[in-house]
Amino acid sequence: MSRSAFTALALLALSACGSSEPHGHDHPPMAEADGVRIDHGWVRAAPSGRTMTAAYFDLASTDGSDDVLIAVSGVVARTYELHETTSENDVMTMRQVSEIPVTAEGVSLEPGGLHVMLIDLNGSLLDGDDVALNLTFRDAGTIEIIAPVKGEGDDHEHDHDHDH
Repeated sequence: MSRSAFTALALLALSACGSSEPHGHDHPPMAEADGVRIDHGWVRAAPSGRTMTAAYFDLASTDGSDDVLIAVSGVVARTYELHETTSENDVMTMRQVSEIPVTAEGVSLEPGGLHVMLIDLNGSLLDGDDVALNLTFRDAGTIEIIAPVKGEGDDHEHDHDHDH
């Protein structure tokens, strides 16, 4: 693969993670179990032909002890990865992380920061669809959430079809 093709693919991958949430946080906690609260989950829309998208949500420990998100799984994609997008010297980079710490102060998985990549989608995900995600924590075990799909997913400012 040429360097310019690789650069283009990397920029496309980052664009799926960099724009703001299309709708406000206006719903109650999605789940609260075994010392972990999950709020404000959503998945970015991915129309037909798109192979990747991202999921976002807020996590907090509710029992005074820290936990760690170690994996996410589901049925709408072949692969789920924990990722972090960072900016240094005006260059956005995205990298896979092995875990995400969950404290009482909470952590937000959001565009432009921590997020879950859904890779090799089984089909399109359209605004209004629901996606079941199984979040696995070191101590709390696995907690299922149902996250709404939001956004058109086919805007011209951000092309979300990319490969890692």
